[in-house]
Amino acid sequence: MGQTDARTDIYGLGVTLYHLVTGQDPCEPPYEILPIRQWNPALSSGLEAIIQKCTQINPDDRYQSCDELMYALEHYAKMDNVYRKAQKKKLASFVATASITVTSLVLGVLFNVMSVNENKKNYTKMISISTSTNYTEKVNVYCEAIKLYPYRTEAYIKLLDAYSDNGTFNEEQSKQIMSYYNDAFSVNNESEYDKTGLDVAKLNYELGITYFYLYDEEKLSMKARTLKAEPFFAHIVENAPNTYENKALANSYYSICEFYKEYVANNRNTKEPNKETYVNLLNSLKVCIDDIDQYDYPDILYIKLTVYEAITDLLHNQRRSLCVTGIEYKQLETFITEVYSRAEKIVVTQEKSNNKKSYILEHKKEYLDDIENVYLKEGQE
Repeated sequence: MGQTDARTDIYGLGVTLYHLVTGQDPCEPPYEILPIRQWNPALSSGLEAIIQKCTQINPDDRYQSCDELMYALEHYAKMDNVYRKAQKKKLASFVATASITVTSLVLGVLFNVMSVNENKKNYTKMISISTSTNYTEKVNVYCEAIKLYPYRTEAYIKLLDAYSDNGTFNEEQSKQIMSYYNDAFSVNNESEYDKTGLDVAKLNYELGITYFYLYDEEKLSMKARTLKAEPFFAHIVENAPNTYENKALANSYYSICEFYKEYVANNRNTKEPNKETYVNLLNSLKVCIDDIDQYDYPDILYIKLTVYEAITDLLHNQRRSLCVTGIEYKQLETFITEVYSRAEKIVVTQEKSNNKKSYILEHKKEYLDDIENVYLKEGQE
């Protein structure tokens, strides 16, 4: 089967224009595309030349792109023999004027269809660039793809992949992707996209995960990252259909983010967490440390240690509340011991990772003793 490209669409447009301005269907006898002024001498010779070029048998003899055709259509009067002889002379025939008007209207619609088709092809090419392409070029291409179709999600996810593959997601990159995201997926634009769509859910999940694990992990605390991630997981919880494969995972991450938002970051909050809150938190943290194993970020070992540190610090700080709300000592001790065990098994050689691992393990005995003592004091061990 032969390859099709923009020149194939251009041929089809030429045939359609021919039919419109002459009333003759080239698919019927005599199966020819004659110069249009043989049917109506009042028609523009410039338009005649354009149609003839569009309908050349050899694709190489046609216009090679929509841009080239568009330029010709915008300047077709200059190709007209009348124009060349005397620019002041106008078409006198009402029929000719009407034909040109109808042609222009139809042409606008058809050209728009062709432009859409070409844009779709360009978008596909942009998001399919080689994985070996350098980071800066990938980012630039994905950003251009987003500008082309701001409500399609594939280029956003490709851009996030480029960030993570590069091992960084800092404030500058956050501002870059969020400038596009906020313009397209705001509440004011909900008529432009389906907020319950699986593609939107997937984009929000990838954004949430990227903020949760990668956002300036060397500078920002787990608290700061969860606050950044929370809106994206919240969007999934509130809007994604139950058929979305990661909805349960998103619920778990949302629970962690909400706990930090309500009980760690909010100093003015007087609401106390209850047993159900902590049961949900522990279950969600367990899901989190299991889920992180699937990621292959360049600095994933450091990220894991950062998460383990945040979890052990959080549970140590919340030890009394965990106790008095009725969380059993064995449940808490078993979980935090598992976190320490995972940290111990990680083998690292880089200084910053070694320092992170050392901090976690150096506090292991202190934290476990403090937790045990709280339960002993409250008589609940």
